[in-house]
Amino acid sequence: MTRPRTDQGGATLLVLWTAMLLFAAGTIATLWSAISLATHRATAAADLTALSTAQAIQSESPDPCAVARDIATTNQATLTTCTVTTETATIKVAVPLNLGVLGTPTITSTSRAGPTDNPIQGAN
Repeated sequence: MTRPRTDQGGATLLVLWTAMLLFAAGTIATLWSAISLATHRATAAADLTALSTAQAIQSESPDPCAVARDIATTNQATLTTCTVTTETATIKVAVPLNLGVLGTPTITSTSRAGPTDNPIQGAN
């Protein structure tokens, strides 16, 4: 005599697959958030550093790139490029992104501050 087949254990597999799916979605969301946060931090650091460097140029600071380095460090970024002309500053900064076992990639951002190349017609 054979026993009839039952679906015992089917719910366990469904729960396991659902848990794995939720874990994967949570991991992806966490990584996406970390990358987004680092990108915004890098952009903000580059913008603030470029504006401070342009102000240092206008104030005739002897070393505007030293100002840039200080501002970048204050914003938890590393100054990688500082290009200064008579009126403009072009800055590139890097922000490390610690992803644990996945490594530590670097997020970079570039910003320029100074007079515009194309003035708006009719603006005072």
